[in-house]
Amino acid sequence: MRIPGAIRRNRRGGNRGVALIAVLLLLMVASAVAVALMYTVNTEQHLQGNDQGNGLAYYGAEAGMEKMMSDLGDFFLNPPQPSPTAAQIQSVACAPNTGCSNAPDPYSMNGTTFSDYEIIVPLAPNGVDPNYQPRTISAGANAGLLATILPLTLRASADRPGGEQVKMERNVEVALIPVFQFGVLSQSDLSYFAGSDFKFDGRVHTNGNLFLAAGAAKNLWFTGPVRAVNDVVRDTLANGRAVTASGHTGAVYLPTGTGGCDAFVPGNAAPATCRALSYNNPDEGSSINGTLQPAGIPTAGGAANANWSSLSRSVYNGMVLNGLTGASPLHLPFVKINVPPPPAPQPPGPIEIIRRPQPTDSAALAQSRLFSKAQIRVLLSDDPSELPSGANDPENIRLGPLMGQETRNGSPSDRDKDWSEQSLVPPNPAYPALNPSPIVDGWLRVEYLDNGGNWVGVTDQWLALGFSRPAQIIDSEHAVMPTNSVNPAAILLFQESRNCALCNNSYNWYPINIYDTREGNLRDSGSIWTTNTTSFCRVGGVINLVEIDVKNLQAWLQGHPNVKEDPNGGYLLYFSDRRGMLSPTGPANGTPLGIKVGEYGFEDVINEGDPNGKPNSTAIPTPEPGEDVSGDGLLQTYGGTNLGLGFSTGGGTITPDEKVGTLSGGTSGCAATRKNWVSGARHGVRLINGTLGNLPLRKTASPDPNNTQAFTLASENPVYVSGNFNANDAGVGDPHGSAAIIADAVTLLSNAWTDD
Repeated sequence: MRIPGAIRRNRRGGNRGVALIAVLLLLMVASAVAVALMYTVNTEQHLQGNDQGNGLAYYGAEAGMEKMMSDLGDFFLNPPQPSPTAAQIQSVACAPNTGCSNAPDPYSMNGTTFSDYEIIVPLAPNGVDPNYQPRTISAGANAGLLATILPLTLRASADRPGGEQVKMERNVEVALIPVFQFGVLSQSDLSYFAGSDFKFDGRVHTNGNLFLAAGAAKNLWFTGPVRAVNDVVRDTLANGRAVTASGHTGAVYLPTGTGGCDAFVPGNAAPATCRALSYNNPDEGSSINGTLQPAGIPTAGGAANANWSSLSRSVYNGMVLNGLTGASPLHLPFVKINVPPPPAPQPPGPIEIIRRPQPTDSAALAQSRLFSKAQIRVLLSDDPSELPSGANDPENIRLGPLMGQETRNGSPSDRDKDWSEQSLVPPNPAYPALNPSPIVDGWLRVEYLDNGGNWVGVTDQWLALGFSRPAQIIDSEHAVMPTNSVNPAAILLFQESRNCALCNNSYNWYPINIYDTREGNLRDSGSIWTTNTTSFCRVGGVINLVEIDVKNLQAWLQGHPNVKEDPNGGYLLYFSDRRGMLSPTGPANGTPLGIKVGEYGFEDVINEGDPNGKPNSTAIPTPEPGEDVSGDGLLQTYGGTNLGLGFSTGGGTITPDEKVGTLSGGTSGCAATRKNWVSGARHGVRLINGTLGNLPLRKTASPDPNNTQAFTLASENPVYVSGNFNANDAGVGDPHGSAAIIADAVTLLSNAWTDD
């Protein structure tokens, strides 16, 4: 019997079950997808969180490394550290896990901390000092130079709160480069503008601008690398004049590779490796029509040369660089780079290395001065209290009673009738009016450091060797004299004879005076400077010299083995002549009441508004660009108040640009300055008889086969060199050694130079 309804109900119920199963399967798939999606999202979030943490840790480590580098640079330069211990270097960072406060602040680093923030310093055998190693610099602007290098390892481990950690390590080198490897190393602007053909051997480096020019139809060429941290200027002189306007239109050649200009001969075609740097068509300096650096330079306002980078790196192959193409500053160890603006006290500058110690010196600065590193000192002052041991030391000797004299009264037939009869010459507290009056005066001390570390005065011993020579004569090598027939063994020379036939007469002596045009002439062009000897001599350019006979110094040292040698071999002689020098704090009449600082004290020398450069301190009391040598924001003129007392007829206030007039004895101009007393801070030292083999390199006369010995002269006064020095006419041979002259200014006099 059929029951249809039941059959229909069974079919309908089966469909519902299938649908339920399908829905359940669909929900299961959707759930699986949702779970997978959630898992993927969580994983991505976790990975993103890890990446962010790692990134923050990485950049934290990098920030820590850069801070450590910056702090390390400041440590060596601000204030300068001439020779820090390993512990002092390490203190820039800190030992691991010590909660170092030198590391970047976690607050500013999104919670990043440092478990390791240290500088690893290799130690010398004593376990205290850094272990410097002699090496050759292999790369960079100073490649090829010998240096003592301290390799340092900097480590920074940055840690994140999530556990991420990045460790970073950097190897750096502190290089101490001996300055003897440079032909010239200048802290400030450097100029070459020789009037005749001029070859310069050795490396050139200046931390300022480099001005390159040569006289018309002449040549200037370099044989070594040339570096200027600021600009290389080819078309303008340092005084702002174009080379075309000043007549300096000669060629300047620079090497395009090592040795590239060694074979250059003026008049011949230049080698292919020796290229002229043009001043026109096109201008090829790093800047055109002046410099890009405005501070203290009258030529500022130049335009950048868009071709300089390619020219410097590709054409000259890195032989000439400036700051844009790879040259970086080089500084003496105690020189601070970042100077505060005036009138804030200025930090030590390079000039401090040659100054006598000051009462305010730090221990580091005092030890860095060459005064402290010398084995022999020659010191002159107006007041014996300024010398070691003061007025009561018998080795502090006054020169006046020993020297040739002029009388104020009476008229010996063989004397000159000049300054001593001038009514305009006032008594000077530094040189009491005597009858007779000395033309050379002041107090002298000579001392040496013995092997026991004691300073021994030998002033009387050196003066006993004599202090006079004949009038200047010329030979092909020595320029001053081949022999000293008056005092053959004299080391220090203060006077020359007026007439050798009367050398035994006390009134027959001249001081050793020269005229330095760069000190006296405030402009370097104009016919009056070269044709009119009356107008030519200005009181600021007359320099009184003390001469050092280098060969006789060598002989004396060989006879005195107790003089301590420099630890590296050889000797350093320090010279300072402060006669006539005034204090910056002295009263207007020039009486030196305050502390002397080793300066001339006259900066009013750049006056573009006057064709002759006449000082304009009354019209412009503040320094013009380039005048503020002291860096104190003031125009120093105190050093011009006591000049020309021996030969000026101007009366009243004398300025360094004043002409030397006609004196009562009938002489005028340069002729009058040669024979008379030089007042003011116009004193220098001249090296003579320093040809090959004459330098005092060692205690014995036997040569050093490795040429490892050295002789250095350091002076806070201008230094002049007559004739060949550490070489002969054929050039450098043996026996020679390392030689250096470190001074306020160094002038190499031609073999044809005469003091006349």
